[in-house]
Amino acid sequence: MKHKHSAEYIGGIVGNLVFGYLAWRLPDWWPGLVTTGYSAALWVVLLAAGVQALGNLIWLVNDEPWFKALVDVFMQAASLASSATLYYIMPFNFEFFSASRTAESVVHWLLLICMVVTAVMLVVRLAQVIVGLISPRDTKHC
Repeated sequence: MKHKHSAEYIGGIVGNLVFGYLAWRLPDWWPGLVTTGYSAALWVVLLAAGVQALGNLIWLVNDEPWFKALVDVFMQAASLASSATLYYIMPFNFEFFSASRTAESVVHWLLLICMVVTAVMLVVRLAQVIVGLISPRDTKHC
């Protein structure tokens, strides 16, 4: 089925798979950047990338607004879990930067902002799902 946003969904699938691969390979390519806590956080990051890719794949099949909101609830929850894990574990080592304290502080703030925005989006999408399920549907096309 052809959807108006098919290219975006395909881009989301490819982008998240590439991101997952890069996250998986990061310790091999730049070992000084990651700490021993990276492996503890990696599985959540890979899970979030997988959920995002799967969500976009599902949207290729059905992107009805209420269903899209339902799928996005799971995608937002995975993103929130990933950013919270990175925030609390902080598996990055910025000591090789001249402004390592500043870099670490910036990353902490960015992750905190990401968590807040994602939590708000999660609540918004959950409300959209509830409204979509309880509101009368257009039955002309059934």
